[in-house]
This record gives sequence, C-alpha cells and structure tokens, in this order.
Amino acid sequence: SEAGGIIRIYPQSGKILNGPTKPIPPLQTIRLIAKPEKKCAVCGQKYEELPDLPFYARYTPIAIVADCPDHGMFFRSPGKADQERIQQAEKQRPKLDFGGWDNFKVKAGPKSGDLWKRNIHSYLDLFSSRQLLYLHQAIRQLREQEYSKVERLNIGVLVSTSLEFNSMLCGYKGWYKKRPGAIRHVFALHAYSFQYTALENNPVRLEKSSGNLQSLFRDRIERGRKWRPCPWKERSAQTAKASWSQSSERKTMAPKFLAKTALLVASGSFGSSTEIPKNFL
Repeated sequence: SEAGGIIRIYPQSGKILNGPTKPIPPLQTIRLIAKPEKKCAVCGQKYEELPDLPFYARYTPIAIVADCPDHGMFFRSPGKADQERIQQAEKQRPKLDFGGWDNFKVKAGPKSGDLWKRNIHSYLDLFSSRQLLYLHQAIRQLREQEYSKVERLNIGVLVSTSLEFNSMLCGYKGWYKKRPGAIRHVFALHAYSFQYTALENNPVRLEKSSGNLQSLFRDRIERGRKWRPCPWKERSAQTAKASWSQSSERKTMAPKFLAKTALLVASGSFGSSTEIPKNFL
C-alpha cells in the first residue's frame, strides 16, 4: 500500500497496477509466491533457497520504483531495456577488480554462521552486479580525480556508508504510508536479514531520497558538523530534558547514533566542505 492508493503485483503475469482491473496475460514462467506460502500447491514440496547459485543471483527483478516530475512516484514492471541493462552489468562483473578474494572472505565471527548456512562465503556476493559497478566506479573516481583532502575524505565516508543502503540485504519499507519509498538498511535489525524482496537503490540520484549520497551527506556530515560546536552531552540539563521528553523511545536512539558519526567531524578532519563535489556525481 502506498500513499494515495494500493499497488498490486499480479503473480501470474508480473504486471503492476494501482487499480482493481486485472491485467491481461501473457503469463510469465516464474510465478510470484506470497511469503506465508511454504509449500508448492501442486506437488506439496517445501520451497527452498537455491544454495548452488551466488546469493545475488537468487533474485529476479519484479518491480521498478521511480519518480515522475509531473505525476510523482510510480511503479512498473521491468521491461526489455531494464533486463538488458542488468545483463550488461552481469557481463562486466568478472572484470571488476577489488583485490584478492581473501580480502572479502567471510571469516569466523558471531554472525558469520548466518551467511555460511546460506552458502555465502564472500561479502561481494551480497551485492548485485550493478551495485558492485557503482562501488567500483566510485573507487576509481576517488583515485583518479583531483580532490582536496577534505573532499576525498567526505566522499570516501559517503560511499562507505551508502553500502548500508545498497546491497541485496536491503528491503523496502514502502508499505508505511507516511514514508513511501524508505529503505530498510542492512543492519536495521542488528543482524543479517535475508529479504524475501530485496531492493536495489540509486545512490547517485541528484534529489535527496532514502539512503542515497545526497541524503547521507545531509544526515551524516552536515548534521554532524552542526553537532560539533554543541554536542548533546554539553547541553544544559534543562534543555536536554525538554528535548528528550518530546521524543518517542525510538527517536531517542537518534542522538546516540549521530554522535558516533559526528566523532569523525569533531576531530576536524572534514574541514569546511558543504556539498558533494559536482565532478563526482
């Protein structure tokens, strides 16, 4: 459900509509299954993951979400051109050089077992080919373009934190009508969460949107810089009490989270840069 209407994806055809009219076939070969369905209605066997495929390849695109300047947010089914762009990215994936495989090997740790159980042994497998292309191009930009030390650090932090909102462990929170289009980031549940419906973000979109570079620059750098001259812990007890008394339990987590981010800013390393360099986007 979205603000202003209900979006329906019809499982037999994959068509997306925002009205009661059912779409006309042709039917697609891959039928959409609702999350509560655990068994095949025909043979009775339990649905299982495909562990022999890389994690990113276990998903297939079902919907594209975008904004129209005249009509606002819309949903549509992936078309031929969309599938071709995905295939182009798949062909480039083996050529992307991020260094040795051992650098991304999933090593023993408190949560590593969750990955191993799904036959995930490289962190690179948690990213689609298009997501890796974005990361590869961003790294190349940082190495080849002439940025000041401040700009390079700002961009490096942005690219790094944007991965939290742009991997195959991300989900879509559009069902909440007050925040259509919001992204459930990788560590929203403080653990690896494997989405039934994963999401590819557009981190380089010029307008601010959930989890993209423009939005993260505002949230992680601009707000951190504002925090720097007057950290919360230095506020008067009366101001702090009034501020916190108006916050819900969930909102009270925000200052703690932002304070961690702002520690980088407090060191003075970020200088006075106020925007993302235009030659990066």
